[in-house]
Amino acid sequence: MPLSHPILPRTRFAAGCRFPKKKILRIRLAEEFDGRVSAEFRQRDDESGDKGVSLLMGRVYATRSVEPQCVLFDEALSDLECARWWQRHQGRKSFQPTKMGAAMQRTRALGEGGGGKAKGPSSKS
Repeated sequence: MPLSHPILPRTRFAAGCRFPKKKILRIRLAEEFDGRVSAEFRQRDDESGDKGVSLLMGRVYATRSVEPQCVLFDEALSDLECARWWQRHQGRKSFQPTKMGAAMQRTRALGEGGGGKAKGPSSKS
């Protein structure tokens, strides 16, 4: 079931090898984070208060702040329940893309056949 996200279009829930019995929805690019496992941790999503939902937190490379990387859903939740949860909560400030993440996604899209030139105002000599 594809979900839309400002940075990650066509996202699907994935079964996690690092997190058995969890469905994973990546909300930020892995490249945004410093990659140190010692800086990653799971945290219950207290803001929504829903059971079976937690966040994988990590340190953003550019800002050194701790932000959510992924939403982890218990496997007991159906894909439909997960999608509905995401639709209700995707507007939260902590889930919004960073400037660096948006730029990385545009660069990735251009490299995957999204065209050669970025659209913008044309300059005439």
